[in-house]
Amino acid sequence: MKLNMMKRIGAFLLASSMTLGTTISAFAAEPEEVATEETIIAEYTINTADYDNDPVGGTIASNSSATYYPRLSSYLGFTKQFYAGTSSSSSTGMVLLYLYNPSGKLISNDWILGVNDYGSWNFTLPSSGTYTLRVSVQGTTAPVSIAASWEG
Repeated sequence: MKLNMMKRIGAFLLASSMTLGTTISAFAAEPEEVATEETIIAEYTINTADYDNDPVGGTIASNSSATYYPRLSSYLGFTKQFYAGTSSSSSTGMVLLYLYNPSGKLISNDWILGVNDYGSWNFTLPSSGTYTLRVSVQGTTAPVSIAASWEG
């Protein structure tokens, strides 16, 4: 008799916990759109130099070199892309790119572009800061324009 009573109490507790553990969908009414006035609480000044990845570049004379300093601001995500594009009236030659991280370590690996070319390279978790981009133009008959930037 005592065993039957324990089984009944156990069955009741199991049934109760299963009933209480089920999910119930609740439907809420959509609130009506209420016209509100905006209130300015405070004004903030943001230094855009801390947050932008503006392109760097310029025009490099035929068979010359130049150095630029692209900035990678802090970012969210796992990877970041570096872009570079060149243009020239010359139909011959090449552009060699050497990218150094903020601590001065060379991170580019044989980056070569044509004089009218475009390239992008992916980096996993690159450091934020100011990078150094050394650009060398070789075998051209006219100046080459270059623009480079971090994505975004």
